[in-house]
Amino acid sequence: MSILLSRVLRRLFLLSLLLVLLAGCEHSLEIEGRGDIVSLSGTHNCSLEQQPCKVLVADAYKETYTAKPRDGWRFDRWEGCNAQSNVCVIDVPAEVVQDYWGYVAPPIVARFTQLSAGGNGEIVWSQEIAAAANGRIWKVNYRSRDVLGRAVIVSGWIAKPYKSRPSGGYPVLAFAHGTTGLADFCAPTRRSSPHSTVPLLEDFLARGMVVAATDYQGLGTSGLHQYLVGPTAARSVLDSVRAAKNFAGAGSDVILFGHSQGGHAVVFANELAGSYAPELRIRGTIGSGTGVADSSGDMLNYLKSSPYKGYLLMVARAQNAAYGSSVMPLSNWLTAEGIQAAQALDSICVDQLVSTYGSLNGGDLFVSGAPLPPKSSSHDPMRDATPGLRVGASPMLMLHGRYDTQIPPGILVPWVEQTCARGQRIYLKWFSTGHRVPYEDPGSVRTVLTSWIEDRFAGRSAPSSCGSVPRP
Repeated sequence: MSILLSRVLRRLFLLSLLLVLLAGCEHSLEIEGRGDIVSLSGTHNCSLEQQPCKVLVADAYKETYTAKPRDGWRFDRWEGCNAQSNVCVIDVPAEVVQDYWGYVAPPIVARFTQLSAGGNGEIVWSQEIAAAANGRIWKVNYRSRDVLGRAVIVSGWIAKPYKSRPSGGYPVLAFAHGTTGLADFCAPTRRSSPHSTVPLLEDFLARGMVVAATDYQGLGTSGLHQYLVGPTAARSVLDSVRAAKNFAGAGSDVILFGHSQGGHAVVFANELAGSYAPELRIRGTIGSGTGVADSSGDMLNYLKSSPYKGYLLMVARAQNAAYGSSVMPLSNWLTAEGIQAAQALDSICVDQLVSTYGSLNGGDLFVSGAPLPPKSSSHDPMRDATPGLRVGASPMLMLHGRYDTQIPPGILVPWVEQTCARGQRIYLKWFSTGHRVPYEDPGSVRTVLTSWIEDRFAGRSAPSSCGSVPRP
């Protein structure tokens, strides 16, 4: 009897060993607090309700995990993954997996912390990332609000000069970047550097300015990025200045500077500063290759037939996320093929946008004669996407390329004329470039830009092209 029992136990042991060997090696994904873990491959997603989630590995283990906080929570840190942000990258060669065959590795844990009540612009996380020649730079997360007033966390950079702080605080340059995409990994703080993102960063620091550079809501933080939803972007920009005041000793004198999408954002920030951030003194607003258009629909029609039609897919996704399907259903704007294309935007950034969608037929993507979105007492999506309908707090400088194919001169000039007619002071300068003007060249662009900024901080009268808007 004892011999039979011994044989049975031996077989059970060999069977369990075989099952382990067949499984490979494993670990679990665990969550503390309220959030989810999303895998880039889509095969290892782990929700709060599912966790702990077992991950079995039988070959090379290459995966990217993103910790996504739920509303009212923020990502704190990883345990079991050496990552400094909410992105955990795993890259284990197949031979290492084989060496640990049958081994149960320690879990990877995403920890989330509940947000306490706080004001817009409050820093909730910071980490020094680099020393510039003329200052120090931090990556930060700060509080802001979206178009409907919902609390959001926004990421970005703050750069502080080595120069001594003046009595009233450092003057601020708030920079808003151009289009990068909708996915979190398209955020400048994820895939770029401060120096390659912010033009003339060292120059501004050398002049004793704090530089605040937002990623915008939803880029690098939870929630889909509300691309070209003007009030959301404006608040991200203005609250980056508040964050700089809270964190880096900045004062209240501010220059707003944005390129392309960022130009759209700073025009809105200039318009909304008086009501949203009245404590700030906006001295001037600069847009280059500024993403603007009048209310005629010419820009929409141009983009539908241009290589940049992917931008309109981004707008449809973003407005749907901002206002909800009852107000902005995708089916009102996009065909079935267009909806499928828009959903795929989560996996690419702007450098793939033109190559992926540029050659497609706009008629296959967009609904012909799409209706205007309805207004309500709380929001007007068309107004929220159209800058220049209100007079802003400060004079504006527009820098634009004669050969810009993304925002053609034929679109910009009517917008400047209409905005001037409403009472906004605008100085328009043309350069023989495309969409991006060469700020770094020690020539006319740099001179115009830096001289205009100095004059605004000095309180000198701003030049104007209104009444005689120059043609390219």
